[in-house]
Amino acid sequence: MIISVIMFVLICTFFITSANSATYVLGMYSEKGTLDPTNKTKIIWGVLMAALAAAMMLGNGNGLSMLQTLSIVAAFPFAFIMVISMAALVKALRKEREE
Repeated sequence: MIISVIMFVLICTFFITSANSATYVLGMYSEKGTLDPTNKTKIIWGVLMAALAAAMMLGNGNGLSMLQTLSIVAAFPFAFIMVISMAALVKALRKEREE
């Protein structure tokens, strides 16, 4: 029971800290890179993220599978970037070895 309470507190701390950081960064992006976004902007982003999380939890599991599919689709182009980066690294290492 004690471990469960400790884990619950740690998980809540993690999610709250992550959400706070996300709202701050999204607020900075929304206000064209300012390092001090307004509280109004951060609150709007926080409410939007909370609504999205609630919608996914209440979506009978469909929200999670949709998020997984979206993550795979969004990450797919980076596979090509990684292959090109590996080729560039090999080329750079061979050039360095020759010198």
